[in-house]
Amino acid sequence: MESKNIKQFIGLVLFVALISYVFLFRLSTIADAEIISQEEAPTKVFENKLLVFVSAQTGLSYSESQFMIDKCNKNDIELFMILGLIKKESDFDPDTTGNSGEIGLGQLMEKTARHYSNQLGYKYTKEATYDPKRNIDLAVEHISYLKQLYENDEHKILTAYNRGTKGLENYIRDQRSPFEDSSMSSYSVDVLKYRDEFKKEFEKYVSK
Repeated sequence: MESKNIKQFIGLVLFVALISYVFLFRLSTIADAEIISQEEAPTKVFENKLLVFVSAQTGLSYSESQFMIDKCNKNDIELFMILGLIKKESDFDPDTTGNSGEIGLGQLMEKTARHYSNQLGYKYTKEATYDPKRNIDLAVEHISYLKQLYENDEHKILTAYNRGTKGLENYIRDQRSPFEDSSMSSYSVDVLKYRDEFKKEFEKYVSK
């Protein structure tokens, strides 16, 4: 009889211990989740503000703006430089067609758009290249290539985006730049000026 009572007592102790362990584990999990949530909160606020800012500055939808942000992050390209570039190229009008047939937000030449469309697995059509997401995808991809080619030299990247790689070579060779840096152009200076303006505006917006 005593042996039976001891077994029941041990069983009860084990049951209470198990319940206590489960309860403490759940408390620990909840506490960890709250800590993670608190750590993530400032990041989430910043990301939301960035999304709202990009959409307000460009007139693009939240979906299109988020696509631009994600594409720049993925390709390690500065978002504000892309904003400056698109401001210079099309003033954020996705339906813009240049005098030489340049297409959309990033004013892509058809040859360039076709090349990166094939590289990214798109079926190329000129009409599809006017789509903001598609155009951003191709333009950032081209900037990524130029960034690697010119080892992150901003003036070479931007002047080559505007003139083409061969055009940049000729520009430097013929010493056409009115600036000290032979790769600087009025185009690259304007884009970087816009970039800095967007940065300042965003800093003001975030600090509100």
